[in-house]
Amino acid sequence: MRNILIAAVTILAAAGMIRAEQTCPVRTIPLDSGWRLPPEARIAGAGGRPVLTVTVPPGESAARQVVARRTLNLVPYRGHQVEFIYEVRADRVSRPPEEYNGVKLMLHYKDGEKNRWPNAPRRYSFGSYDWSTVTVRVYFGHNVKDGELLIGLQNSSGRIEIRSVEIRDLGAVSDPYAAPVPLPENYRAEYTARISSLPRLRGVMSPNSYHPEDLEELARWNSNLIRWQIKKNWGGFNADRDIPEFTAWFQTKLDELEKVLNHCRKLGIKVAVDMHGAPGARLDNFDLAMLHEKKYADAFIACWEKLAARFRGHPAVWAYDIINEPQQHGAAPVNYLAIQYRAAAAIRAIDPDVPLIVTCNIGGPDTYRYLKPLPLKDVIYTVHMYEPISYTHQGISGVAPLISYPGTIDEKKWDRTMLKKQLEPVRDFQEKYGARIYVGEFSAVRYAPGAARWLEDVISLFEEYGWDWSYHAFRESHFWSVEHVGPDGAHPVPADEDTDRKRVLLRYFEKNEKPE
Repeated sequence: MRNILIAAVTILAAAGMIRAEQTCPVRTIPLDSGWRLPPEARIAGAGGRPVLTVTVPPGESAARQVVARRTLNLVPYRGHQVEFIYEVRADRVSRPPEEYNGVKLMLHYKDGEKNRWPNAPRRYSFGSYDWSTVTVRVYFGHNVKDGELLIGLQNSSGRIEIRSVEIRDLGAVSDPYAAPVPLPENYRAEYTARISSLPRLRGVMSPNSYHPEDLEELARWNSNLIRWQIKKNWGGFNADRDIPEFTAWFQTKLDELEKVLNHCRKLGIKVAVDMHGAPGARLDNFDLAMLHEKKYADAFIACWEKLAARFRGHPAVWAYDIINEPQQHGAAPVNYLAIQYRAAAAIRAIDPDVPLIVTCNIGGPDTYRYLKPLPLKDVIYTVHMYEPISYTHQGISGVAPLISYPGTIDEKKWDRTMLKKQLEPVRDFQEKYGARIYVGEFSAVRYAPGAARWLEDVISLFEEYGWDWSYHAFRESHFWSVEHVGPDGAHPVPADEDTDRKRVLLRYFEKNEKPE
């Protein structure tokens, strides 16, 4: 069986490779009157060629998007992998309050009803640098129409210059959302008593390391679940390239995990073992490196085989969470779902009965529109809920004007009704396939006005739909801590009494039953 599964994955992986044309047609976007310029921008000759310059003086950057715009027809690129290539330099661009602001080399388009905003890698978002070639790769689905290029600054001061914008068509590619294996007609997920007999699981995301007193405190809160993260450099771009070094580190985390599992067994807490990082870490565009280089994919599978062999049959294990937020922004040699299927085959060859947790691309609710289930027993499907991210992540990168919930956020009215709408793709997937859903992460920063209300609204939806969930996070970072207060991200203060956010969690934890 294992060989059959791996063979199927191998075939799919080969089919998922970029099928570029013999040549890669390049289109130059002229720097001319076709651009709509704000007052802070101009196009003028420099060295015999036009240069687009956007300048925002110091002190004028707050809550401003200063961008030149140009409309593009994207219809010719349907089903294609495309590179947007910019020649840019920056001069004293201030660090923005949010890391996804600053320098904008962005395309805005719609994929169906969903807005997409691919932008330049974050290392180019602020500071000073000389002329650099910056590439943004995008896969366009088969229903795209028009898009809009946006070049400039958001919530930053300074100057950027653009002397070239090109579009390189890499050709038609296979659908990055394709299923690794065909689904039986009218497929429905199947769950054994190991899953179906359990009570509802409500808990938290783990600290970064094991401390017995943390688990004892969770037991007092009546949490019956912890998502234990095995994390080295999540978000560490171009990190963890040394496979022997990663493997040695991973062994130490297995030793730690054994202590966690044994302790949780005594406390009646189930554990979702979360592979939060992978060998090779992430590329500049957040793609997992193992989706593009086989050696890292092989090392990832080897890690899971070691873990499964060591903890086979451990009673504290609820499920293995195969990979955290496996972002894939276009076709890749290894598909994000195919690598999870390959890992599932490797794990089940060692432990045939252990439940597995599979995720959608990127991890948020919207990509559930494209998620295909895996035809295996006891597969749980996870989603991370941080919508709207400009609210839940406000001020992570610095002090920023506070945004309130409920209220108008990003020009939309956000309340429980809007949150429910955001979760519709997950709910539709659940009903279509009879899938068990687990919200592996959700949170709003502790100082966000209305954070307790936001928590109450999202948890009430999870409860309405019968989903298991774990709050992000417990004693990991003060940004998400329900045990801290403070006016912003820079000034955390331990709370003297239970915060309103903690009270929300405790009220739902009161409903928990201890799993057998």
